[in-house]
Amino acid sequence: MRWRGNPWWLFAYAVSAALLLFGWWGDGPMRPFWDHLDRLAFDGLNGSMADRPGIRLFWAITNSRYFDLVTGSVVLACYGMYLFADGRRRLVGRFLLGGGMAVFVAIWMQGVMKTLIDYGRVSPTLVLPDAVRIGQEFDFIPLVKDLSRDSFPGDHFGMTLMIALILCHVAGARVGACMLLVAALSVFPRVAGGAHWLTDQLVGGGFAGFTGATCFLLPVWWWSRQASRTSRSGENA
Repeated sequence: MRWRGNPWWLFAYAVSAALLLFGWWGDGPMRPFWDHLDRLAFDGLNGSMADRPGIRLFWAITNSRYFDLVTGSVVLACYGMYLFADGRRRLVGRFLLGGGMAVFVAIWMQGVMKTLIDYGRVSPTLVLPDAVRIGQEFDFIPLVKDLSRDSFPGDHFGMTLMIALILCHVAGARVGACMLLVAALSVFPRVAGGAHWLTDQLVGGGFAGFTGATCFLLPVWWWSRQASRTSRSGENA
């Protein structure tokens, strides 16, 4: 496992997380902007389904929890590019890294973040009477998520962003870019279906992703730095 990139990126992630959360939280001067952005995104995505059954069906399918298996498969494919890049030479270490990352991401998102920044926010489908409820219309599609009584932070974007940032520094830019694309695309289904506001994903998920990646990558950077120093000392001996 080798660290890639400048370690100052970790500082940038931490600062970005703080700016996102404190710029959104409470009733500060940025609140009208965030509220307008939320409503604009929801009206644009959810409102576009009103007279378009084909689009409603598409969003219903992509909001099914079974569709999460597709996202998970893409994540595994991205990690597989890194896992098998050097044949068997580093396979065990990279496999253990992937397992550790998966456990950390789940605990960080579902345990730490849901407790630390529980805002008590409900989804737009529970507060806006004109919201399109795709889960009620397509009841033959199992486990369609179109509402939430605890929508902040958005876990899909938070988890995929965290994985993407981690892979940028351990697997390289190509794998990281693939995962960043997955993270960006993960924002839209839940907003269109009404299970999350846009800022649940961008602010809440962004905060979780940036802070989680920083906490995971700090020891990776330290270990890589120590290994590099040991290697140079051995060469100079």
